[in-house]
Amino acid sequence: MSILIKGANILDGNGNPPRKADILVLKDKISAIGDFRGARPAETVIDGLGSYVAPGFIDVDTDSDHYLTLFSNPGQEDFLKQGVTTIFGGMCGYSLAPLVYGSMESVREWSESERLNVDWRTTKEFLSSLKRMDLGVNFGTLSGHLTMRQDIVKKPRALSEKETKILGTLLEQSLEGGSFGMSSSLGYAPGKDIENEEIIELLKVVKAGNGVYSTHLRDYGEDLLKSVEESVAAAVQSGVSTIISHFEPYFASAKKYEKALKLIGENIAAADIHFDIFPFDTSVVLLSDLLPKHLFSENPDEALAKLEKPGYVKQIQGFWDKAGIDPKTMIIAGAPKNNYVIGKTIPDFAAGRGLDLREGVFELMRLTRMRGSVSVKNIDESLIEKGLLHSQSLIASNSTSFDSSEKFVHERSRNTFTKYLEIAVKTLSIEDAVKKITSVPARIFNLKNRGTIKEGNVADLVLIRDNKIKDVVVSGKVCLRNGEIENSSSGQVLKHDAKKKR
Repeated sequence: MSILIKGANILDGNGNPPRKADILVLKDKISAIGDFRGARPAETVIDGLGSYVAPGFIDVDTDSDHYLTLFSNPGQEDFLKQGVTTIFGGMCGYSLAPLVYGSMESVREWSESERLNVDWRTTKEFLSSLKRMDLGVNFGTLSGHLTMRQDIVKKPRALSEKETKILGTLLEQSLEGGSFGMSSSLGYAPGKDIENEEIIELLKVVKAGNGVYSTHLRDYGEDLLKSVEESVAAAVQSGVSTIISHFEPYFASAKKYEKALKLIGENIAAADIHFDIFPFDTSVVLLSDLLPKHLFSENPDEALAKLEKPGYVKQIQGFWDKAGIDPKTMIIAGAPKNNYVIGKTIPDFAAGRGLDLREGVFELMRLTRMRGSVSVKNIDESLIEKGLLHSQSLIASNSTSFDSSEKFVHERSRNTFTKYLEIAVKTLSIEDAVKKITSVPARIFNLKNRGTIKEGNVADLVLIRDNKIKDVVVSGKVCLRNGEIENSSSGQVLKHDAKKKR
């Protein structure tokens, strides 16, 4: 296969000003860049006149593994349509590998995980199994701290020295098997009581394997600054490239958000620390996230029993009031085994059962046994741009690509990167806006042959015209042509090389 992109303005991903040139793609690589007028015709010619051509965008935080859409919708076309050619999973402490006992219980809150036939245990086996899928985008994974930990100890308690060593060995094997690093969630119930010392110990393994660390903060509300300080300290002490996940200006911490951004900025000389963010004022949260951390129990029966006690209900309402959570803004986004309610608003769901809004949310919790999720307006829109344009921000959908039959799809799934560019180019140059979603994440994840346009790199390319995604090339094959899907099966399973230094 040969592709010739003619006369486009090249944004190389490094932040250099655009330059007009042709790009020749042979097989899956960028073969040459220059002026090829009069050259032998390529099999496919793309007219780039009036367009920018950029490296494929990289989404550093997705849920395509959590929702299992890598298997149910491997084309991941929603990403392609917004210019994304590479996605990462295994975020927020949960991954599909390694699985010591072959159970995917850890992702049950996102999906009906019991329906998938698991034929892997290790990360190496998982990535090999995934190669059988016709993926539309490139996929890499981190190793979930909680997924690994729960296979060693069933209850969230402190690890013994022996157990810590076992966990470290499991992580080391995962890195050697192709994992790009480790993710943690210190905010979810299983992780909220885990001491930072345990994380620091595991980051020694990540550092030795040249990996990256992504963390869901211990608290995004009242203790935001304390939580950011903890993550900054871990990054400084370990020397590991660190990303704070979905670092949005939530209503619960909006007054502290700018101070948190300043704190991150003050430490960039001491630590390679970043955060990811999406450009919308609503997010999809697990139902368990609607309960104060001290009330939520990992055991759903215990959590649901508390909904019957007036004292607890009063505390929950106080938590909602403080966090700016209003059931009127909620839409049911996920409800495993109860798909018929997906897409309904909480007002409609509650009215159909003769309940008030608060009881409607509680009834959804009972119906799904705490395994559902809702879209809710919980982000201060006035602060989003400050986060998006910060020097340490990365752009991430924190979502997945659903198939066309899905009843509810958050705009993050389909419009994160195009919306980001729309906002960014009002302040940044187009070359700097593109650099943030190409070469910067490629450097952090140690992707040596992606993220920039240069001869010899893998041909992951995006053509942009009139602020719209026109064409997308993945691994040297045209996947999107004039805004329409042409092929969605050329994505590659990416494997981290633990021996390759940055």
